[in-house]
Amino acid sequence: MDKDNNSFSAWKKSDAGAAFYALIDSKKKLSSGQDDISSRSRSQSLGTVKSNDNKGSGRRSKSKGHNDLQSHQEEIDGEMQGWTTELELAGADIISVSFKPNNNPPSSLLKIIIDSEGKFNKEMTAWEVPFKNYKEMVDKLKAFNVGGMPINVVPISDMALQFLSEPIQLTKLKFRVKKEEEEEEEEDDDDDLENLNYEDGMDYEIDYTKDRPHLPSELTKKFQEGLYRYQKTGVTFGLNRNCRFLLGDEMGVGKTAQAIGIVSLYKEDWPVLILTPSSVKLNWRDELCYWLGSISHKDIQILESAKDRLLKGKKFYITSYDLTINMKQKLKDKKFNFIIADEVQNIKNPKAKRTRFLVPLIMKAKRIIMMSGTPILAKPVEAYTLLAALRPNIFNDYREYCQRYCDPRKTPFGIDYTGASHIRELHFILDRIMIRRLKDDVLGDLPPKKRY
Repeated sequence: MDKDNNSFSAWKKSDAGAAFYALIDSKKKLSSGQDDISSRSRSQSLGTVKSNDNKGSGRRSKSKGHNDLQSHQEEIDGEMQGWTTELELAGADIISVSFKPNNNPPSSLLKIIIDSEGKFNKEMTAWEVPFKNYKEMVDKLKAFNVGGMPINVVPISDMALQFLSEPIQLTKLKFRVKKEEEEEEEEDDDDDLENLNYEDGMDYEIDYTKDRPHLPSELTKKFQEGLYRYQKTGVTFGLNRNCRFLLGDEMGVGKTAQAIGIVSLYKEDWPVLILTPSSVKLNWRDELCYWLGSISHKDIQILESAKDRLLKGKKFYITSYDLTINMKQKLKDKKFNFIIADEVQNIKNPKAKRTRFLVPLIMKAKRIIMMSGTPILAKPVEAYTLLAALRPNIFNDYREYCQRYCDPRKTPFGIDYTGASHIRELHFILDRIMIRRLKDDVLGDLPPKKRY
C-alpha cells in the first residue's frame, strides 16, 4: 500500500478521524436519504467513462490512496461548510450552474440539475440548464438540504433578468438621477463602495415610440461605397439599438466612420456633442467634413477654453474630457440629444469629478455612441459607469453591481473591487449593447495591400 493510503488509514484510526466519522454518522441518521458522496458517483453523474484498459490498472492502484484523501477532503468541505449553488445567465435561454466549496456536489443535489435538463459543459466546467426551467429548479434547490443543512442558492441577478426582459429595440427608458442625500448610509468597511449619485434627483423618460426607423440603405453614396462590410454591420447594430450602444472595435478598425455614418441618419437630433481626448479633436473635425459633404468647418465648433461660449447654429461641438468639468453649466444648458463619447474609458472611474458630471449628462441624451478600443472586461468594475449611462434604468446601484461582478475582497487597505465574478453573465449583458471586432476578425473584408 502506498504512502498516501497509509497516511489516510492512520488518520482514519486517529481521534480526529473517529470524531469526524461520528459527526458524519449522526448527520446521516438525521437525514436517512443522504446520498453517498463518493468519487464513483460523482464521475458517473458527470458522465465520465472509466477506461477498460487493464494496462493502466497499476497506475490507478497507485493513485487510489490520493483519490481517497481528495474524496474525503471534498466530503469534509461539503459537510462542514455547507453547499452553495450559484446561478448565472449565460445566454438568452441558458443558465450556468456551479457549486461551492467544490464542483463535485452530492448526487442527490446534482439530480435536481439533471432533472431540470441540465448538461455538463466541460469547456466551461459548469452545468447548463435551459432558462425555461429556472424558477422550478430554484424552488427545488431552496427546499433541498445536505445532512440536515440547507444549501445556499445564489440566483441570477435582478440586473441580468431585467436586461433579458427588455427588447433590444427600446421603446421607453425611465430612470432617476439620484441626489446625494438619497444614498443609504454605508458601513464604515464600505466607505469606498458608494453608489453613483448625482445632482438633480429628477425622474426622466426617453420615448422612442415615435421615432422614424432608419435603415443602413439610407446612407449616402459616399458611405455605401466607402464603408467596408463589417463597418456597415456596426452601423446596423447601432441603428437596431436606438443608437444607444458601445462601439468597441479594436483601434484601427474604423470606429469613427461608423459613428459618423449613424449620426448622418439622425439629423433631427442634431446638434451633436463629441467628447474626445484633446489630441484627436482636429481629426474628428476633418472626418466629419470628409464623410458629410454638406458639413464644413463653419458648422463645427472646437471648444478650446472654459471661457468659450457655445455658439448658436453649429451642428457639432467638439470638446475634450479635461475641459468639460470647467464647462459644466454651459454643456448642461445646451441639453444635447446626441452625444458621442470617444475613448469612453476616460470616464471609467466612478469617483472622478468629470465622471460624476458626464455620466448623467450622457444618460439623459436620447442617442449615445460610446467608443473604446480597450477591452471592457479587463476589470468589470470599470464597465459600471458605461452601463449606468447606457441603461440607467437597470444599472443604478454601484454596490449591487460590484457585489455581483467584481468579486469584492477585504484587504488591510479596504475592499478590493478589481476582481471578476459571474463573467459569463456580464458577457451576455455586454454582448447585447456592445459590438467589438479585432483586426484579425475583419481581414477578409479589407482590400489587399497596395505596394508602391
